[in-house]
Amino acid sequence: MKNIFTILLVISSISSYAQNSFDKQWSIHFNVTDQFGFGHSEYLYLREDEKLYFINQNKIQYTYLPEINPVDVVSIGSPENFSIYAFDFDSQNNIYILGSTTDMNNISTPNVYKNSIDLDIVEEFGQNFFLAKFDPSGTLQALTYINNLEDGGFSKRILTLDNADNVYFTEYIPYTEVIPNAPFQSTATIEDILMSNRCSSIVKLNSDLQLVWRTFFSHNSTFLSSIYAMGDQLVVSGGVTPDVNSTTYNPNYFWANGGFLQNNQQPGARMFVNVLNSNGTRAWGTYLNNTSSLSILNLKISGNEIYVLHQATLEPTENAFFQSPEVNMITKINSTGGRIWSNYTKATDIAIDGNNNLLLLGTTYTEIAVTPDAYQSTINSNSAQNSTSDAFHQILSSDGSQLLYGSYFGDYGDDTSFKFFHKSNGELLTMEYIKNYQNENDFITQGNPLNFHNNLGYNGIVISLFSKATASNTKQELENLSVYPNPVEDQLIIENEFAFKDSDQVKVYTLLGQELKIDKQIDNQYIYINTTSWSSGMYLIEVLVDGKKGSYKVIKK
Repeated sequence: MKNIFTILLVISSISSYAQNSFDKQWSIHFNVTDQFGFGHSEYLYLREDEKLYFINQNKIQYTYLPEINPVDVVSIGSPENFSIYAFDFDSQNNIYILGSTTDMNNISTPNVYKNSIDLDIVEEFGQNFFLAKFDPSGTLQALTYINNLEDGGFSKRILTLDNADNVYFTEYIPYTEVIPNAPFQSTATIEDILMSNRCSSIVKLNSDLQLVWRTFFSHNSTFLSSIYAMGDQLVVSGGVTPDVNSTTYNPNYFWANGGFLQNNQQPGARMFVNVLNSNGTRAWGTYLNNTSSLSILNLKISGNEIYVLHQATLEPTENAFFQSPEVNMITKINSTGGRIWSNYTKATDIAIDGNNNLLLLGTTYTEIAVTPDAYQSTINSNSAQNSTSDAFHQILSSDGSQLLYGSYFGDYGDDTSFKFFHKSNGELLTMEYIKNYQNENDFITQGNPLNFHNNLGYNGIVISLFSKATASNTKQELENLSVYPNPVEDQLIIENEFAFKDSDQVKVYTLLGQELKIDKQIDNQYIYINTTSWSSGMYLIEVLVDGKKGSYKVIKK
């Protein structure tokens, strides 16, 4: 009677003590276009929790996930003479796009920033560049020509809108130009050139695409990595590659007004973050390194705080969770340029969830920190031998001190995570590029099969949905697999219709999320687990077979 009471008490306590886990609901092949790639990943938007918006050559399209049935939202010209590089939405759901065209007909609208074709740009680059505004139905509202764009490479995000629907973008202009009434920098020098006698600049237009201000933002070969609106301010990240023999180089040109790190004036490239006020003057600026480095992988804004993913160039802060050196680092900066924390990381991209926690993703050949509720708690054996890579997902607390979730996500091929979306209901969408698989339906659970390439095997971009559920309340059984007896006394048997493989895994957790060391034997189609030492109560059995995870609740008498 006492044992039965204990079991009932444990069951009634599940909701209070159980760990939260992410279980995969589906994985689909995102095969909308051969032209889609990592360069467009910054311009993917999940709206209304189900509609994924993306660039497809000369179009903006969306699809309702998990279906892949693209719907045109914006279309301009033809794929032969128009390309879209970037897009964003304003508060009225109007869509702004940056792109290029080889069409020599003037397509600008009246009363905009630049309403004529620039023949010098055509001669130099073989095309013109433009910014266009479309209403939610896809009807063109305004179009202006602009100067040269730099898309890809160091450039991550080149278009953003503020809370008043003003539009900011970066462009590269001749160093000989003089900008009247520029709020930050009116002129540049030959030493400031980044490419083709051009220097980096920032432009602000109103919602009718009329000029508010423009300014050079360049000093000794400066590139601009990302721009993000933060309220009515603009956050700018970039790098500078100074000429050590320059007579005009100012080592603290991009530091101002209390930024947490000044340049130590040693030779080498430098990364920076600056914040401009609404009128284009600088609020503050800081460097991110005092040793030569140029790698800023991404930048995100949450409220008035800034997260920068960059090459590891600082020491981690005292309470940072990740203290062991890695190639990259996340630094959180407050609204006045002070450093809040820095963490080492293997991540190559970041996102922010609804609780201001940081979502980290990337790829690895080596072990990472995982949590007991991991979807996949061990690295694939091929990855451990450096023959393939595993993707990974982690969630870091907003104060940088706790790992809330960590998991591998991969199978026997090469897997790289490159995009995270957080849904309003707590679910996560992830995007992975996978390759070197042997079957067209590997990794995915439904929808279109993977592509095949002689050098890449079966491959493609995969989108997966993970739902958050209480692990001990979650029962997800696999086909062809059974777990018995239940309740169990001395020995638990896991039976598979097919033989188990070396890569298959079994883990046992208590209701508190603690993993047990288990005594098990594998015999072809059977796994035998000795349960004589287990205390009475309920346990969660997780079985990973062929990359698919099953969860089973078992009671020990």
